[in-house]
Amino acid sequence: MNFCRLFSFFCIILFCNSAFAETDSACTRTAGGAIIANALSPGSDDAAIVTDIGGETGSSCKEVPDFYKINFYKFGLCTANPYATGSGSTQDFSSCSFLLNNDASVEHIITGLAGSPLATNGDLATGTYNHLVMVLKNRLSQQLTETFNTTITGKTGAGTTCWTIASTSAYGGGSISGETLISPQPGSDNRATLGIDCGSTADPDYTTEIYETLGDGSFDADMEEDAGLRVALLQADGVTKATTISNAKQIMIVMDAAYTVTESSKYSLGFKMTASSSFDLNYQHSETKIYALKVGADPFQVTFTIN
Repeated sequence: MNFCRLFSFFCIILFCNSAFAETDSACTRTAGGAIIANALSPGSDDAAIVTDIGGETGSSCKEVPDFYKINFYKFGLCTANPYATGSGSTQDFSSCSFLLNNDASVEHIITGLAGSPLATNGDLATGTYNHLVMVLKNRLSQQLTETFNTTITGKTGAGTTCWTIASTSAYGGGSISGETLISPQPGSDNRATLGIDCGSTADPDYTTEIYETLGDGSFDADMEEDAGLRVALLQADGVTKATTISNAKQIMIVMDAAYTVTESSKYSLGFKMTASSSFDLNYQHSETKIYALKVGADPFQVTFTIN
């Protein structure tokens, strides 16, 4: 049996380039299930609002979203590496065989911790392959509602229940042509920038994070990692590498992975979440308030088996 369990490239870039003091796991909760958030004393560490189950303090929690929306274009295996170097280069999928290959993206929603199979429209040709490839939209959307042990302030309200609202942010903070983006900032004068609302009755919607760059602070359409992982931002045609943050529309992930497919092979492709949401908070000493800023998209897990 060939077995491959991947953490998507989002794991790598989010953990390397985090803008918040993140805890490494889920936050501690009361016996009733509410996240424990702490108002801070003057002069204390601004990043010690919450504590995770491992005892680390931070200003964000790693939690499981209620719904996680991904849009796929391709999933398959290749005999040759489809990744091409250089700005504006053309990726070569001619050696690939696909379980999923669509010009229009296929929406896939993962629910909670349950595994979720992806609907496919193809079959893998028999043979030996050396690379696994995925192409998806560079937009990850999540929906999440959380309760807290104390009052949290959101975009229009305040209360112990907080939820994601319809909003879009850019991972790298870029200004993307044609997109209305939020850049969440705490404080009473900045509440219109927030991507979360709070109150007594939740009304959640999807919040979206766009990966317009793979770099930290500047546009970068490529990322090559050790252990045979390559990532590229593509334009809308799905083959040309992006040249700006505004024409970056898709993400291609290529991994070195050996697979053998026979006529009797059976395979499964599924997705699940672990702690795939980063719930970001901020404490304002001058107001003695905790603000809910946004929910960021952390890694989802891909499981692909052939036997």
